[in-house]
Amino acid sequence: MKTGYQPKWIKVDFVQKVIPIDSFNIDQSIGVRKGLYGLAFDRQSRIAFLPDDLTANTIMDRDQKILLRFTTTSLFSDGNEIIGLYRGHRLFDQISREDLLSAATLGGQY
Repeated sequence: MKTGYQPKWIKVDFVQKVIPIDSFNIDQSIGVRKGLYGLAFDRQSRIAFLPDDLTANTIMDRDQKILLRFTTTSLFSDGNEIIGLYRGHRLFDQISREDLLSAATLGGQY
């Protein structure tokens, strides 16, 4: 598919581990920590929620029979380097006082 569109950035999520949830009650929490795990239904439904997507309280209906919990590795690239993400955010090895002040200032201007 050619569109002529040239993206500047790309984010890719790779499923690392899938854990079937054998039994669950639709009326109770399944104990998935937001931002750490994704959820998927059976393969035929073709429905999956990435960890970054899980902010809604109700995503299942009473007809769902299979539920899978999964972890992902997220990567971001600006075309120059590939950066690992944690909960959708870049991690830094070291952060200086100036970096923090700059980030707070830019965040306040947003």
